[in-house]
Amino acid sequence: MAASSIGLFRLHYKWYQDIERENKHLEIITLIFPEINDGARRSLFSGTIDVVGTDLRRLKEMGVNQVIFGPMDPDLDRVIDTAKQLTKYSK
Repeated sequence: MAASSIGLFRLHYKWYQDIERENKHLEIITLIFPEINDGARRSLFSGTIDVVGTDLRRLKEMGVNQVIFGPMDPDLDRVIDTAKQLTKYSK
């Protein structure tokens, strides 16, 4: 699943590059629902903090300007902690 999701992002990234070549500006914002786990269940934005952080870096490399985190955990303190840890990967 992760490979096909990245493939879709790459397709959109090519489209984005075409727009940039025409000197048009496009702001790309995406919503993600990170799932932090031991890495046994791997899909896009799912795994350890470092693995999900790598996914975020790939988005940045593809031209995504902003990422919005959608909380998946009912524990608000854990959601805040996860967001803080992942923020360093998106800068």
